[in-house]
Amino acid sequence: MTDWLTRIFPFVGALRLYNQLVSRTPSPLLVIAPGSMYRLRQINGTATRWYYCVLEIEQGSIILYPRTRGTQQQFLFAIHALRWFGRPKKYEMGSNDIWLHLEQDDLWTLLEIRLHHAEMRRFVRTLKTITHETMVKAYRRQRPYIHYGAVEAYPATQDIYGAWKLDEGVSLYIMPLYLVILRGSRVLRAVPLSDVQEITALRRLDEPTDDGLVRFRVAEESMAFAIEHHQEFADRLAEAARRSLEEPPIQKQKAHEDKE
Repeated sequence: MTDWLTRIFPFVGALRLYNQLVSRTPSPLLVIAPGSMYRLRQINGTATRWYYCVLEIEQGSIILYPRTRGTQQQFLFAIHALRWFGRPKKYEMGSNDIWLHLEQDDLWTLLEIRLHHAEMRRFVRTLKTITHETMVKAYRRQRPYIHYGAVEAYPATQDIYGAWKLDEGVSLYIMPLYLVILRGSRVLRAVPLSDVQEITALRRLDEPTDDGLVRFRVAEESMAFAIEHHQEFADRLAEAARRSLEEPPIQKQKAHEDKE
């Protein structure tokens, strides 16, 4: 198979790569053919369009090989950087999407992958064998999964007279396992939702016309943020925190997996 043919017809090169990967020793945990698609979205950052790719899973990583002309690229995502995975919708015939949250290089990246129904089942089964039980349990919880933001917020501290002082602005993003605090596109902190307690929404008595506050505790630490739609954010945060502690519907899930 000549190089000029690969350059003119990217699918030919992707198919050749696929055959090389599946015949490699030791073999990868999973290789999915060139019909797969993906896109990348950084929270508060850049986003790509959808690309066709060959998808590979090894014991410690997910690797994407975009189906493009010319030089072959690849994107590697370490499994230890994975913070959550889940399908926004139930399985459908035809194409299905899955979202993977990754924290790498101080960025929070949402990797969206689109696969055929049968390939999606293989992909999810493989992920479950190499990810932490916490994420497998989170995957099995009832939908819809909560994603909210990112919203502009200002860390707030109260003095002894009851007045609130606001610090430099940040962004808050709620996803199924974490409250992510960012400055620009850089992750400052990822707070496990299972640690978030005593969530309250309140108006500022010192500045009644300003944005309201969302206050909560993380272990022994008290945190507060001024947010425009503070009541809505508090409600979503409370719901996400509650769900992070739920046990998945075991019997229903077991029957579903038996069917798979």
